[in-house]
Amino acid sequence: MADMTTEHKSSIEKNGDDVAEVLHYDAHPSAEEMAEAIAAAKLSALSRPLLKLYCFCAIAFLCSTMNGYDGSIFGSLPAMESFRDRFGVGKTGPKLGYISAMYTVGTVVSLPFTGPACDFRGRRAGILIGSIIVVLSTVLSALATNTSAFVAGRFFLGFGVSIVRCASSIWCAEISPPAYRGVLTAFYNCTYAVGALMAAGVTRGSVHYAGDAQWRIPVWCQLICPAIVAVFVMFFPESPRWLFAHHREKESLEFLTTYHGDGNPHHTLVRMQIEEYRQVISLNGSDKNWWDYSDLYKTRAARWRMLNALIPSVWGQCSGNAVVSYYLPAMLMTTGMTRSEQILNINLGYTAISAVASYVGASLIEKMGRRPTSIWTSVACSLCFAGITAGTGIYAATKAHSAASAGIAFIFIFGWCYNFGMTPLQALYPVECLSYEQRGKGLAFVFAFVHCLAFVNQFCFPISLQNIGWKTYIVFIAWDLIQATISYLFSVETKGRSLEEMTEIFEAPNPVKASLRKIKPASDV
Repeated sequence: MADMTTEHKSSIEKNGDDVAEVLHYDAHPSAEEMAEAIAAAKLSALSRPLLKLYCFCAIAFLCSTMNGYDGSIFGSLPAMESFRDRFGVGKTGPKLGYISAMYTVGTVVSLPFTGPACDFRGRRAGILIGSIIVVLSTVLSALATNTSAFVAGRFFLGFGVSIVRCASSIWCAEISPPAYRGVLTAFYNCTYAVGALMAAGVTRGSVHYAGDAQWRIPVWCQLICPAIVAVFVMFFPESPRWLFAHHREKESLEFLTTYHGDGNPHHTLVRMQIEEYRQVISLNGSDKNWWDYSDLYKTRAARWRMLNALIPSVWGQCSGNAVVSYYLPAMLMTTGMTRSEQILNINLGYTAISAVASYVGASLIEKMGRRPTSIWTSVACSLCFAGITAGTGIYAATKAHSAASAGIAFIFIFGWCYNFGMTPLQALYPVECLSYEQRGKGLAFVFAFVHCLAFVNQFCFPISLQNIGWKTYIVFIAWDLIQATISYLFSVETKGRSLEEMTEIFEAPNPVKASLRKIKPASDV
């Protein structure tokens, strides 16, 4: 393991009997015992091993910027005259929807390859493969002189981003210490907003360039983050769960000893996690066979897991954010804004607020819990779209600038509410709900399903905005309330539980009720 500290590795090697004892430690930690162990043995957040792990995570977080960058850049490029002239598109319309949607098509087509890429040679290899594809596809788009080349670049971009997002989000969750998993994994998806902010800033800065440089510069900048990730990813430690599942138990123990046990292989948390791996991780699961997806549906618990994994990801597409992020220029036109600089300024401000909101939400996710966050964020989004609909509708009828300003204000409020709640959940919650055997292929399926919805958003909503304008927003008022209801009925609470411990929850007769049972330390039982 490239990053293993010499003293910890040599200590483990010198004490073969101790290693054997830990690897064959025969205990069956309950939820209460695990909670007690996490509370009693919690490492300092600023310990040297965790600071090192944070550095690896910071690079892995760049994987999420790739999706955010694309979402924001397509909220800005249609506002540039040189881009519209080069590819013969308007600020709205079916051709723009077609170009935008090819990213989604690439993501869906990647489904059979994404899970195996994450499982076959490890999470790091999946990240590397995806990053290289993203770099090459960005070069193709940036050099494009016609629509066909640009569309091909967007197809392969979606293909690569799907792999890198899946592998990196799994890696972040699987290497995180139990006490810090929620915040670390939630922070992963917050860099979506950082990528969006980068794109908004670059497009705003390039608007004064003449000719194709105006849009090519933002597209070229899209390869910065994947290039950094591709250079450094193989210096990351491998997931201890992947190592254990591939008969590399000693290396798994080395990782846990260094990063979760403060150098002590007998640390309570290390012993309990190794035992959980033994109980829960299958050495012959469907993740070992690229063609086998049966772990996603063959049991009632598996189907419950998949349902819960889909919920925050589907909400991420259907709450209205996809329409706002990809088609903000068209939305602003319904409030009377038509100047490119004006639209790009609004886009930059919206993206900055979204980025701040996502980090605030991620910082509080352990206190708020996953289930309440999903419910109340959906309610807030519904109220925001009511405000957007009212403002744009009144402006369309009266041309009152105060109504237009109110509509724009509610767009900003929506950006805060959505990113505060939904952005942290989209990376964190699916990984927590899926079992080890499901995780690679399950996330690939989730991404593919969600991007099928994105295809509908990207292709249909430009046409809708062009034909019926502000009335398009009415559907989100009702749908966001439906989301809140579904979350209340079916979302389980994962807060305060290990990834392996969720098996007990999903195998219960009523997983929602079981997840709401308060965990008491074993000493109190």
